[in-house]
Amino acid sequence: MLLLDHNSIVQLPEEVSWLTRLEKLSLNHNFLTDLPSGLAACTRLTCIQVGHNRLKGLPAGEHMPPSLEEFNAVHNQISHIPASWGKLNKLKVLNLDDNRINDVPAEVLHDCGALHTLCLHGCPIGPAQLQANPGFHAFEERRKGKYDKAIAGGVLMGAKQLDEGVDREKMHPR
Repeated sequence: MLLLDHNSIVQLPEEVSWLTRLEKLSLNHNFLTDLPSGLAACTRLTCIQVGHNRLKGLPAGEHMPPSLEEFNAVHNQISHIPASWGKLNKLKVLNLDDNRINDVPAEVLHDCGALHTLCLHGCPIGPAQLQANPGFHAFEERRKGKYDKAIAGGVLMGAKQLDEGVDREKMHPR
């Protein structure tokens, strides 16, 4: 684990790619504007947390670790998700709350075979737009399957756990 939260980091050096045994990288509350392409070399990296930075975009899918299961980039300035993220077939959780996302590529919803949690609260995209996406049906089946298993196993969940990942009503228009 490499935890570098609250360190005023402006840029992550490409040398991070040397950390081939790294499993979790946390860079919350820094000043990052982008992520290095060398992260793909961190083949054991399953969790990246880069919330509360200044990210404007995301690297192409081929520049992300193939083992990535969870990506959390809440409260940044990200405006789109690259369609190549659809190749991240181990990605389960994608949290982009409070960004500028106004569309999700169908490839991400359809081809990310493990993706069951997509969080887009505080983004311009709405439920109707997400549901109209050609890849939404495949994503929805995985999402329902995950929660059906949890309910069948007797797990109690709060109401927030079963939401659709986008805001139903905009309380604070942008």
